[in-house]
Amino acid sequence: MIGEIILKNKPLAKKRVESIKASRDVLYEGLSVYNDDNFKVYPTHANFVYVKTARAKEIADNLLQKGIVVRCFSGALRISAGLPEEVDELLSAMRDILK
Repeated sequence: MIGEIILKNKPLAKKRVESIKASRDVLYEGLSVYNDDNFKVYPTHANFVYVKTARAKEIADNLLQKGIVVRCFSGALRISAGLPEEVDELLSAMRDILK
């Protein structure tokens, strides 16, 4: 149902896609400042950012304590691009965790 509505309203779909891309780019840039041998943010065209780090579980647990849910894999995080305020909240939390 939702898919049909979006397909019928192409300007709305395009606006939403552009919003997701903008959030993803802010997320990528904000996390890239931590790139080093132990924290690697990969470029993406998807609606999420992939981060490889040995601290993945620790970071995911700390984010969860702050009410932020990310997917944690063995040595990696998958962080979805959300609303601008959600991205800001996540980046602020990451500053606290990675300081």
